[in-house]
Amino acid sequence: MTRELFNERPDETWVEVLNEKQGAPARVHLVENIEEKRETDEEGNEVVSYEADVYVVETGYREDLLDSVKASRDVWLSAAKEQETAETAKALKTKL
Repeated sequence: MTRELFNERPDETWVEVLNEKQGAPARVHLVENIEEKRETDEEGNEVVSYEADVYVVETGYREDLLDSVKASRDVWLSAAKEQETAETAKALKTKL
């Protein structure tokens, strides 16, 4: 998970794919804890941005991938969090 800054309110779910070919690498982005931030720039103008937690899951592309993820978003988000926990534990274990 990374905490990311956006200029516009992000979608809760989107898919990043370079080649829309069956099985090609794809990245599913799952966003939660979206917070609106209001600040004033040097000229006194109000600037609105958003911060959010973003989880990314690597998978294979298929035509209905985005619809499938949206339909079972809770399952995908849970899997992303479990994957991150396992990766963090593995990294800590190698450091100890």
